[in-house]
Amino acid sequence: MNKAAEKTSQQFESVFVSPMRSYTLAALNYYEQLVGAQMDAARAYSDMTIAQARTWLDVKDADSFKKSDGEPAKNCCRSDGAHERRL
Repeated sequence: MNKAAEKTSQQFESVFVSPMRSYTLAALNYYEQLVGAQMDAARAYSDMTIAQARTWLDVKDADSFKKSDGEPAKNCCRSDGAHERRL
């Protein structure tokens, strides 16, 4: 009976446990990348917001207001449209 239990355990491992581990590993890698991308997007958005707030702090008159219009986008974006940190 010990051999039968061992064989059943091996079959259970090969049929259920091993595929579940593979699926879990793939899902974990996917969610790690997804959360990483969301964190990068949140960082880019917060950097843009902080840059915009710094720009608005420099507004003192009508001329500086005109200069600050559209300035945050220039401070946080690369020429290819991707975000980078410039503080």
